[in-house]
Formats: sequence, C-alpha cells, structure tokens
Amino acid sequence: MPPTSTLQRLRDRTLVRLRLRPPRVRVRPGRSLTTAAFVSTTGSHWDLVRPTETVALPGPVQHGPRSIDFATRVEDIPELGVLHASHVSIVGPDGLVVTDDGYLLPDLSFWHGFPQGLKRRHPMPVKRLQGTLVSLASDHATINYGHFLMDALPRLDLLERAGVSLAAADHIYCAVPNRRAIHLLDELGIPRERRIYAVAGMAVRADLSILPSYPAGRRNYPPWVAAFLHDRLSVPARTPTRRLYVPRSGHRRISNFEELWPLLESHGFETFDAGAEEDPRHAFAEAAVVVGGHGAGLADLAFCRPGTAVLELVPDSHPMAYYATLVGAAGLRYGYLLGEGIAPRQPLPRSRWDFRVDPVLFQQALDATIRAAG
Repeated sequence: MPPTSTLQRLRDRTLVRLRLRPPRVRVRPGRSLTTAAFVSTTGSHWDLVRPTETVALPGPVQHGPRSIDFATRVEDIPELGVLHASHVSIVGPDGLVVTDDGYLLPDLSFWHGFPQGLKRRHPMPVKRLQGTLVSLASDHATINYGHFLMDALPRLDLLERAGVSLAAADHIYCAVPNRRAIHLLDELGIPRERRIYAVAGMAVRADLSILPSYPAGRRNYPPWVAAFLHDRLSVPARTPTRRLYVPRSGHRRISNFEELWPLLESHGFETFDAGAEEDPRHAFAEAAVVVGGHGAGLADLAFCRPGTAVLELVPDSHPMAYYATLVGAAGLRYGYLLGEGIAPRQPLPRSRWDFRVDPVLFQQALDATIRAAG
C-alpha cells in the first residue's frame, strides 16, 4: 500500500482534474418538468405575456377531390411568457433548457406537450458565462430557415412585451441557418459582439438566463407572429404583379415537377431561387400569386401584401397547417392541392416522402388561384 503522502498526492491530482473538467449536461426526455412547476419550486420569475389563444383559420380553398381536416391540425396556443432563471443550462442549437438537477423544461420549446418525441442527447460540456444571457434559439432553427423565421425571431416580441431590453443583456444566444439569417438579426438590432451562435455538442450557463416561450403551436402559428415579422422586417416594394413558384429541395420534393412546369411557365411564373442575391422579402412583397410545395421556402409568405393568392401543394404524407395559419394571419388568399406521397425504397419517415401532383388537377387549381388574384 502506498504511503499516506503518496495517497494524498493522488487524491490531490484527482481533485485538480475534476476542477479542470468542465461540467456536463444531458437531455433526458423522460425527466421533464413544466415551467410552472419549476417556478413554484425555485422561486424563479415568470412574466406572462400572452394568454392562451385559439387560432381561427379562415376557410381554406380546397382544390381537387381530397381535403385536409384542418380542425384536427390546428391547436390552441398555450400561455406565452418569459422565464428569468438561474441554475439552468441552454443546450445545443435547439436551445433546450435543462435545470441543474437534470430536468428538461419542454414548455419553452417545440416539444411542449410531448417531450417523449425528443431524442436523448449525449452529455455535453457546459460553457459558463458571467452576467445575463437572453436566448433566441429554437428547435430546428440552425438547419431550417422557416423555423428560424417563424419560431426563433418572434421570441423577440415576447421579450420586448415583457420589458426585456437586449441592451442590458451580456450575451444573446442565437440559432441561425445561413448568412441571410444573420442579416435579419442585424436589422432587428441584435448586437453582433454579444451574440453566441448555437452549435451542436455545447451548452451554455449564465448567472441569469432570460428565456421566452416557443411562440406557436407545434403545427400552426398565431396571428401576432405574422404581424411581428411584417411590421419589423418587411421592405418597400413595387405594386405586386409577379407570379412566383417556390421550389422544394431536399426531401418532400414534387416527383413529377417536369410535368407541372410548362403549365406554370405558360402563365408567366418565375422560379424564386432562395440562393439568389435578391432579398426574398422583396420578391414576396411584389408577388400577386405564389405557388409552392410545402416547406420552409414558404415562410416568406409573411412578407406578402394582403390579398396575395397562394396555392400550396401539400403531400398527403405530411398535411400540416403551418402555412394555412400563416397565410390566414397575413390576410392572404389560401388554397391547397393534395399530392400523393411516394414510399421510397429505403426506410424513411413518412413525413419526408416525395409526392406526385396530378397535372390535370394542378391546371384547374392554378387557373382558380390566378382568378382569385384578380
């Protein structure tokens, strides 16, 4: 057995290593806590900003023989507010909030109501920050422009209505998908020198964290989200005369688009390229008609002028109400046409299947949409 002095040196070295090793946090969906319960047990402060809201969906126009039961896909928006808390970590690009004793607060994220849908995360190091941190991060916002625009940025409205000034924050935790997103943060007055960009595999913990609610339902948006984006980020534009087709890349593509394009082209449609230099806000503000497949590219409908006619091509494998509620909130004319999901050879979640749109039904829907635009 080593002499006592040797044992002591070994213990001292272990303690040094433990002190140098950064603390770690993990996300365990089965270990969750409501924000109300967290506030009641910790004395944290909660500012209620908006009461529970029922979203009224203006009657969408159905094209073709098949319909979407929107009533079952539009949910009430829960109470929204801002949490002021110590002893929490903000985890990864999704900005998930985990308490020091390992409880997830799903009410502040897309996962409110069903944290079991969230996958477990490996333990990750926590970067400690002095002062106050405000989080604008949101689930999927680092990989999806639509979720960044609709789920992350409107959190700023909740902060402002709660009297939170970004000027007083030492750090602002942001999830951004691309350089265009960074430009929008600039326009909203979020100082670059105080931003911390959310990255995978890292969590942050500040002396005080200020955390706004997820600003929507899981599948739909309240009217104030569209109003916030339009009021704060819209741009001057000419009289709306353009006809835009918004393509879909990645998964959930229209498999027979080559059959549809001649019909669009004959009516004077142009393809809006999300990667082009043109600011999408200008293009959508100048649009009289917008046609597109269900996907993040339609998030810029928030910048259309009231009365713009919209035709959404929706896969029956993913018939969600994201854009139906957004269009209704923005005062646009909304119609949809269901396409048929195509099962791939390799295993893939049904919500990601590509789909086919019937050309005859599409022609009819397109004609009706153009007539609606006047």
